[in-house]
Order: sequence, then structure tokens, then C-alpha cells
Amino acid sequence: MKGETGKRSEIKGVSVGGKGIVEGPAVFISVKADYSKDVSGKILVSDSFSPNLTLLYKNAKGVVSKTGGLLAHSAIIAREMGMPAIVQVQNFEMLSEGQMLIIDGSTGKIKLACK
Repeated sequence: MKGETGKRSEIKGVSVGGKGIVEGPAVFISVKADYSKDVSGKILVSDSFSPNLTLLYKNAKGVVSKTGGLLAHSAIIAREMGMPAIVQVQNFEMLSEGQMLIIDGSTGKIKLACK
């Protein structure tokens, strides 16, 4: 029900990375200044991922993107690292900085804590 705390909503995208399930807070990366954000143990979130963002992957738990596909550079790197990556996320605007996410690399489902 609306207004209840602790409930989780679910959105979906296309799985293009590793097949694990990971949980962590969302950290938005959209401009070069964001590259200095602490991504350790967090899930990287962006409208789209350029190849230079893959440098952040080694400390992150997973990747979520509004756009992209199976052959995108970021997807290939995520697969090589065994990291869950979900692209073409529907209702992307529901995601927010610091929000706890559970991403399932097998199904492309993203569970999100209520804001």
C-alpha cells in the first residue's frame, strides 16, 4: 500500500552481464566529475555508460543503465568480470541516488526500496 515503509517496488530491464544477484545503494554517474564518487560496494547507475566508466567497475557490485545493449562495451566488460548488468531499464526515473537496489543478473529485475 502507498505510504508503507520497507516495501519494495520492482522494475525490469535486459540482463547483459553476470548472472548473480547483488544488493547495494545506487550511485549515479553522469558527468566526469562523478568519476571521483566512492563506488565501493555500490551499484553504478547511468543513462548510458561510456567505455571510460568501466574503470569504476572493479569496485562496484553491479551496473544499471537506461540505454545500451548486449554488445555495448560496458556490457562486455561486465560479463568478463562476472558483474550483473542491466540495461534498457523501464521506469528508470524511479531510481534515485543512495536508494537500496537488489539487481538480478539472470532475470533483469531490479527491486528498489521505497523512497
